[in-house]
Amino acid sequence: MNKNYTKLIIFITILILGFAIAMLYLSWPRLTGKTIVLRTTPVDPFDILRGQYMTIRYEISSVNINDLSEGDIGKSIYIILKKDNDFYTMSSYSFDKPESGDFIKGKIEGVNGNNAVINYGIEQYFFERGAYVPQFNQVEVKVSSSGAARINRLLINGEEIVIKYRDKEWTS
Repeated sequence: MNKNYTKLIIFITILILGFAIAMLYLSWPRLTGKTIVLRTTPVDPFDILRGQYMTIRYEISSVNINDLSEGDIGKSIYIILKKDNDFYTMSSYSFDKPESGDFIKGKIEGVNGNNAVINYGIEQYFFERGAYVPQFNQVEVKVSSSGAARINRLLINGEEIVIKYRDKEWTS
């Protein structure tokens, strides 16, 4: 009987530890990352299985790359960023992780001629059903030293947007 309790405690400990590691991995860019602001174009779809969310397209979502082929789909790419006034824009790209500077890691999702469609893992923003999300044109993103990114805030002309719900207001 005592062995069963020990096995149960070990199993629960491993399970909790696994969840904690996953949460830390997903939160690490927001905890330690550099804040950058990217220009965007949001679209407001609704999915019955996933709920209400915004699909966000960034200026850096489509990149012109020479000698691109269908075989490059799925490949990791690093977009080297430069600060242009209040925003970060693409300076260049690399298939190898840069040693220094500001960059964001993405994955090539599609190829159209010399244009690569890149997914950074920050293309969707979920919110509660019944929310009114004003149109925004910027997203504040936290980018870790490995290039992983997480959305921090939604902005319109540099100011944080207010998401309005039926009975309350919420800042992004």
